[in-house]
Amino acid sequence: MPDSIGEDHGGVISAAVVNDRLEMFLANTMDALDAGRLVVEDYLRPHSLDALALNRVEVAFEEVVSNIIRHGFQAQADQVILVTVAAGPKQIELTFEDDGLPFDPLSISLREGRRSLETTEIGGLGLPLIRKLSARVTYGRVDTPKRQVGNRTFKPVNRLNLWISK
Repeated sequence: MPDSIGEDHGGVISAAVVNDRLEMFLANTMDALDAGRLVVEDYLRPHSLDALALNRVEVAFEEVVSNIIRHGFQAQADQVILVTVAAGPKQIELTFEDDGLPFDPLSISLREGRRSLETTEIGGLGLPLIRKLSARVTYGRVDTPKRQVGNRTFKPVNRLNLWISK
C-alpha cells in the first residue's frame, strides 16, 4: 500500500501508514465502506493473516462503519470517520472515531444477537456480531483536539476499539 493516497477516493478522504499503523479518514457515505475495506486489506496483506482472521476484520469494519454512517449523525453533511488499524503479533486493533451522536455499543445485550435470522427484522444483529468477532471491545467518549481533514474540521468524541485475534 502506498504511504498515502490523495484526496477522496471513493469516500476515503485520506489514508497513510504512520508508525506502522494505518490512519484513514472516511467520509460518512456508503461509498466509503468498500473503498475503506480495500485500503484495510492492502494494509493487512503483509501481516500474514489467515482467511478467517481477515474475514473477522472485514466484517467488523463493515458493521461498525455502516452503523456510524447510518445512525451516527443527525445530518448527513460532511461528517468524518477516523479508522486506525494496527497489526500486532497476535491481534489486529481497529479504532473507530467519529464526531457523531453518543452511542455505547456495549449497552446492547448480546441476547439480542441470539434471535433467529428468519424472525429478525433487518438490522439489530450487527453490534452483537461485532462483539462476538472481537477478543475485546471498548467504547468511550473522548476529548480530542480539533483537526483539519481536507476542508472539514474534525473533533472526534466517540471512540470504539476492537481487538481481533489473528
